[in-house]
Amino acid sequence: MHPYHNGVLKRTVKTPKLYFYDTGFACYLTKWSSAETAMNGAMRGALLETYTVSKILKSYQNMGRKFFVLLSR
Repeated sequence: MHPYHNGVLKRTVKTPKLYFYDTGFACYLTKWSSAETAMNGAMRGALLETYTVSKILKSYQNMGRKFFVLLSR
């Protein structure tokens, strides 16, 4: 018998992740040349989330406030 849990999810959660602060640069690296490709692609949710978070962080920085994000434990 094989175990029900093989640890793949645990390894996925513990792997380091890379977040792009600039969504335009992320689209350039993935060779998405048009806005329609970005809006209809599989990563549209991640791009929107990154764009929203980057705008919030920029607004805090422009007001002179510090915004701390805990990226790892």
